[in-house]
Parts: sequence; structure tokens; C-alpha cells
Amino acid sequence: MDKRELANSKFDGGYNCAQSVLSAFTKQLNIDDKIALKLSSGFGAGMGRTQGSCGALTGAYMVLGLKYGKSYPDDVTNEKLAALIQDLTQKFEEEHCFTNCKDLLNVDLKTKKGQALFVKKNLHNIVCSHCVNSTINFLEEIIDNN
Repeated sequence: MDKRELANSKFDGGYNCAQSVLSAFTKQLNIDDKIALKLSSGFGAGMGRTQGSCGALTGAYMVLGLKYGKSYPDDVTNEKLAALIQDLTQKFEEEHCFTNCKDLLNVDLKTKKGQALFVKKNLHNIVCSHCVNSTINFLEEIIDNN
């Protein structure tokens, strides 16, 4: 199963977008999948349904941090990580026009009405799945090139 299939399996199986993206890379990053799922569980729907930064993106930021992040104070890799995150964010914004969940979905997930509209409009499949898949593609490209 490739990373997109892994992410889609998680996403369609009830995990959020951030969990699905991070989980697709756990083997490559050599981290425990259950820990990754717990760590990223609060980042779906723009961080706890606040509809801030897209969860697929925040899951991807976690992947990049685990792969390229610094692990001691004077580590200079932070500049590389910042550049990679900016690159990923730009690619995502070019593809989807927005990076925050509220603008991507155009419904208010903090309300029962907004949650019902999310289901009625099939936004899980129409918007969110596309965000998860494109983010996986961008991440693979960035990792392959670095």
C-alpha cells in the first residue's frame, strides 16, 4: 500500500486529516503509529474544530519536523525545516487557494448546523480527501528532493 492509500484508509476509517497524513509516514520515520495517532488527534478540522490551519497541513508539518527538525538548541537545521514548511504551504495554497479549514470548507464545524452541512455537502470526500491526497503528494516530492 502506498502512502496515499494508507492515508485514505485511515481517513475513511474515522481518523482525522492530520492523523491520516502523519500515520502514512510512520514507517518511513520509524515512529510508533499509535503514538503518532494520539499526537496528531487534536489537529483535525483546523485544530480541535477551530478551523485554523488545515489538519492535513499540520500533519505534514509534523512529518517534516520529525524528518528534518532540530533536536538540540544550536542545531542549524531549523532554517532548512522552515524553508521546507514554506515550500509545502505555498504548494498547498496554489492547489487549494486557502490553507485554513474554515475557508476550505466554508461551513462552521463548531456548530451542529455546520457539522450537518459538512455531511450533507459530502465535504469529507470532496474537499478533505483532496487535501489529504495532495498533501501526501507534496510531502513525497519534498522528501524525495531533500
